[in-house]
Amino acid sequence: MKTVKLDDKDRNLLNILQTDFPLTQEPFADIAAKLGSNEKDVMKRIARLKDEHIIRTIGPIFDLRNLGYHSTLVAMRVPPRRLQQAADIINQHPGVSHNYQRNHYYNLWFTLSLPGNVERQEVLQRLEKQVNPAIMFELPAVRIFKIKTIFDMQGESNTTDEIPAHP
Repeated sequence: MKTVKLDDKDRNLLNILQTDFPLTQEPFADIAAKLGSNEKDVMKRIARLKDEHIIRTIGPIFDLRNLGYHSTLVAMRVPPRRLQQAADIINQHPGVSHNYQRNHYYNLWFTLSLPGNVERQEVLQRLEKQVNPAIMFELPAVRIFKIKTIFDMQGESNTTDEIPAHP
């Protein structure tokens, strides 16, 4: 397994990106100021950390239920030779942000999120027709858990912080 060397600025940058991303007109300049650096250096570091697969994406996380959306977890069994094709079809749907190949009988999993006025079963039937899996299984949420995961890169976080329960 390849290891990636991180210096103190990389570690501090990763902590800021996870916990204190500024919602300003020039967030990367603001991050640079916190690091005692410049925006060009921050952008270069982020690009390198993406290339090294330390950072997958930088973006917001919305509570879709509060925006009137509903979602479900879907598991499919797709023949291995068609797995990439199936993933490509699924990823074309605007309600799917990503999918996962799993070493399991159900080998392709994804979450489908839809506006409240869109019928989930109709969308799932269309996806099933397009993908043509051997079997498809829907796992709607019965109870919602939100887990806050922060990978503290400097060993300074308080790991006993309680996270408020989401109703």
